[in-house]
Amino acid sequence: MSDLASPIARLEASLSTKIGSSFNLDEVPDVIDLLLRSKRSPATRREYQKDLNKFFQAVAHEQPNRDLVLEFLQIIFRLGKVDEWSKSIGIQKS
Repeated sequence: MSDLASPIARLEASLSTKIGSSFNLDEVPDVIDLLLRSKRSPATRREYQKDLNKFFQAVAHEQPNRDLVLEFLQIIFRLGKVDEWSKSIGIQKS
């Protein structure tokens, strides 16, 4: 089995890859804010915020911020899990 076939090796390779200069990060919106604003109910927004905080605290040991979320999304894209992830958080209808 090659190193890149291992999920851990793929994850480490994704983490070491820099986000390209094609993106002006000053113009990238706050993804968490966009997600929360898409929910009409204030109670739903609060629960999503709590869940996001718990998730990022568990996996990254810090509260979510724009850069951390972009790093996470980069990993999701590189692993080819965009559809699964977006369905799981209700961005895309199944």
